[in-house]
Amino acid sequence: VADSYVPPDHPLFADNLISDWTYDPDAAQALLAEAGWVDEDEDGVLEAFGLPDVPRGASFRVEMLLVADDQQRDTIARILRSNLSECGIHLELSYLSLEDFLADGPQGPLMGRQFDLTLFHWFNEIEPPCELYLTEQIPDQGDWGRFNIAGFSDEQYDQACRSALGALPETREY
Repeated sequence: VADSYVPPDHPLFADNLISDWTYDPDAAQALLAEAGWVDEDEDGVLEAFGLPDVPRGASFRVEMLLVADDQQRDTIARILRSNLSECGIHLELSYLSLEDFLADGPQGPLMGRQFDLTLFHWFNEIEPPCELYLTEQIPDQGDWGRFNIAGFSDEQYDQACRSALGALPETREY
């Protein structure tokens, strides 16, 4: 998993401000158990116990939407499915045509934010496009063409991005 959307070899990578997220299925299972997800029936998939708004015994199963005939993303999705399985999470892979995948919201699964997980990318220029992930870029009834399809919202991020967008190159703020 990338620790940031800015790659480590990029001149703007803020290594001293980035948390390192190592792959540790045992630690993940311990955290999930603490949160109420336990594999009580020992089938390899966690079940919910004592979680608000989740039926008792519900399996931890999520769906990932993918574009059909995209070998690279299919390979990545299969690796993710294996990694999540090691943590007790079942990942179902579902494939759509590119046209259906990119259909406008609210009906379109990607732009309408009707998905659990997906593999989707934006191309980065030399300047990382922080504005794509601002809270006000979340697609909704007002504008389904906004780009923050993940619904990422963080006040500190928004503030840092706005500061960077208004800063001059080669300054600390930038």
